Amino acid sequence: SSDVCSSDLSDVAMYLQGVCESESGETESAIATFSQLEAHYPDSKFVAEAWLRVGEMQFAAAEYADAAAAYQHAADRAFKTKDRKLYSLALYKLGWSMFQQHNYPDAVKWFLKLIEYEDQQDATAKADDKRIDLRKEAVDYLAKSLVEPKIGRAHV
Repeated sequence: SSDVCSSDLSDVAMYLQGVCESESGETESAIATFSQLEAHYPDSKFVAEAWLRVGEMQFAAAEYADAAAAYQHAADRAFKTKDRKLYSLALYKLGWSMFQQHNYPDAVKWFLKLIEYEDQQDATAKADDKRIDLRKEAVDYLAKSLVEPKIGRAHV
């Protein structure tokens, strides 16, 4: 078909439009564009990354609960598409969002899930030098998530 919307590159164009809007500070437009990406192209490989970017914008605005929901969505999509790097990053950001909300039990849950996932990866993935080593950071924040509530109670 000659319809532009059915082009193989339409999802790429929409994703890039959202990126441009995001980088121009047009947060609401970017979030709308990224949401439309999934609605129009549910199988696009860019959906998980789009939701990660939505989470980043919301996190930057200190909207941690909204960011966590976007990161959860990104993690779910990345897991389904077997995008290991994006899945790990989304889990990390999800844990960090929970930590920022002082929701330490959920922060622990997500950091542990990331650590377990990273530990399950095969030698091929570990040999990938571009791989982000979020495991160490997750261990650090896991420890802080376990200690923080005790520190907070000590100051009351």
